[in-house]
Amino acid sequence: MDIFLFIDIYFAVTFTLLGIVIGSFLNVVIYRTPAGRKFSTGRSMCMTCGHELAAKDLVPLFSWLFLRGKCRYCKAPIASRYAKIESFTGAVFLLSALTHLECSWFLTDYSNTVLLMFFLDYVLFVIACAAAIAAMMIHYDTQTSFFRVTGFTLVPAVLSKFVWCFMRNGAVTGFLKELLFLLLYVGGTVIVCFLLSLVFGKKYTKNDLYLDLSFVPLLTFSLFTGLTRTWITIACYAVVYGLFRAVFKGRKADRYSGIASFLFVVILIIIRYLIFR
Repeated sequence: MDIFLFIDIYFAVTFTLLGIVIGSFLNVVIYRTPAGRKFSTGRSMCMTCGHELAAKDLVPLFSWLFLRGKCRYCKAPIASRYAKIESFTGAVFLLSALTHLECSWFLTDYSNTVLLMFFLDYVLFVIACAAAIAAMMIHYDTQTSFFRVTGFTLVPAVLSKFVWCFMRNGAVTGFLKELLFLLLYVGGTVIVCFLLSLVFGKKYTKNDLYLDLSFVPLLTFSLFTGLTRTWITIACYAVVYGLFRAVFKGRKADRYSGIASFLFVVILIIIRYLIFR
């Protein structure tokens, strides 16, 4: 088998499985964050009988399938949404891997800094995607948002700029310039959303800010979304996103705004691949 084909398959399969595992962790984040509980500690348990789950009960996706969607101990049904979120996260990781297989090629040449940058940027992007998935489901369930989830989208976006600048030439000025652009991009979009909310007579709350900050940074990963560093691109996205958020705010459909925002990013990934493949 050709070495590049093997690495492509290995890359796609590995990150798909990793996505499923991370999706299992996201289920914990989605449930515990609105309840004010720490998602980094504490054992998982059956929501019906309260029995602490063993390791064999916590194999992402496969445990739910093998147990046929029921608790091993009380036989109560386990909501299929857990498996759906795990599958969706795995699918997002798979899609981003298949459309950017070049991100794995550094495994054939560890001294190639450009290929290493591609891989590191991919890792940062899927981390940001995972945080956005958690944010969209928390908003779907509770119509609230939390900064501790938002931070996992913002930080990878900043680190991405750091990786590209310092691994190419190590220039501090270059990083600061990219960081300033990132802040202007995110801040500008938030300001547009705020102004459009006022135009439509809607309040712009802290929850709105945290939700917007969960998705806007994803658009700064131009390698994956294809959005370029142009003010026209920024303005168009800001207006479209801001109008969508302002129109549906306060309505029943608002609970789907997080999901729609993330699916927009997924569509951009597909479009970029079809254009540049």
